[in-house]
Amino acid sequence: MRVYLHEDLSSWEASQVNSIIIFPEEFTAQNLAVLRGVRAHYALQVHDLKVGLTVAAAKLGGERGRASVKRADPQEVWLETDLTDAPFPVLPYELIVAVPRPQTVRKVAQIAATLGLSRVHIIRSANVEKSYLSSRALTPENLLAEGLKGLEQSGGSLLPEVMVHRRFRPFLEDYLSPRLGELKPALKVVATPGAKCGIDSLKFSGGGCSKTALVAIGPESGWNNFEVLSFERLGFKQINLGVRILRVESALIWLIAQLELLKDIS
Repeated sequence: MRVYLHEDLSSWEASQVNSIIIFPEEFTAQNLAVLRGVRAHYALQVHDLKVGLTVAAAKLGGERGRASVKRADPQEVWLETDLTDAPFPVLPYELIVAVPRPQTVRKVAQIAATLGLSRVHIIRSANVEKSYLSSRALTPENLLAEGLKGLEQSGGSLLPEVMVHRRFRPFLEDYLSPRLGELKPALKVVATPGAKCGIDSLKFSGGGCSKTALVAIGPESGWNNFEVLSFERLGFKQINLGVRILRVESALIWLIAQLELLKDIS
């Protein structure tokens, strides 16, 4: 096995680990973007930019491609862009997750962006600490920062919408229930330890673009009986994710991967 050092690679090959996400307002001309202040510092530190380097890049919410570094100093980073690739398609899944501990919130936000989920709902559950809802990890700026890390990792450019709901019943009764007629999801799943059925009991209804899903993942201790019954009244099917108790971030990856397989064979 040959181990390559940074210097062994071409400028393009050396930059393929992560993509730089450029905000729309950072474009000063059609193909020129300027990162300033904290954004310049972050790009230099995280992406190790040097003048002449070509890096993977994407416009937040838009096209993907490459960018050539024209200036790289702590005050300003200039990027000449060539963004001609379409955004990766969004997975037609909405995640509902019981608010986890702060460090897990960060992981969930990153994973949701990495996988390309369409929307994430972080909600209150009886089996999680109430103080978690006061965490700074749930602030819009911190959720954005973690989502951007997920896009950098995956090379994507479309962020999932992340919404925080601080009360369980108003989320289900006032927000989710009225939307079900509009969404018409092909699959509604509530995952919780102890459920009798596994994912092999599921099947997408409809076909093609209609293979959308609403997925509810509870805390490691599970949703309580009231919460499970509330989901079931809205048509959610209760499933387990196997005999092992998974961390929230592990359960998220496992379940989305299984849904992708299920979608192909349904």
